[in-house]
Amino acid sequence: MSKTSTRVLAERVREFAWRLNRRASAASAGVGPFTASQELIAVRIFQRPGLTGAELARLLLLTPQSINATVATLIEGGWVTVERSETDGRRRELHLTAAGCQAVEQIRSARSAWLSELLDERLSACQRADVKRALDHLDQIF
Repeated sequence: MSKTSTRVLAERVREFAWRLNRRASAASAGVGPFTASQELIAVRIFQRPGLTGAELARLLLLTPQSINATVATLIEGGWVTVERSETDGRRRELHLTAAGCQAVEQIRSARSAWLSELLDERLSACQRADVKRALDHLDQIF
């Protein structure tokens, strides 16, 4: 594959990932108690418990100020707690509460159901197998 066609492929994958993420967000809108920014942060904390606000800011390419403001609303809502690290008392780690985990699970479940339904409706069994093989290849990148 030429360098040009690899770039075209990379662009298509990137655009698809962006569209998938946007449409999945729309499919789960109103499912949980979160605003879009709260959902973004709560899902990341769910995926990687113990992150600090600064680590979230770097991961999500947002300012620490916006992360801190949104985390404060999540704490006030009872969805996130802040705990001091057992190994470094200066480190303040973010964790979801049981209510926060439940809300994120509802969102993830709605997104998975939406995508599962689309895959079943619009792709044949053979095409779904092709998608699985493509994902297996993409998993090798990371």
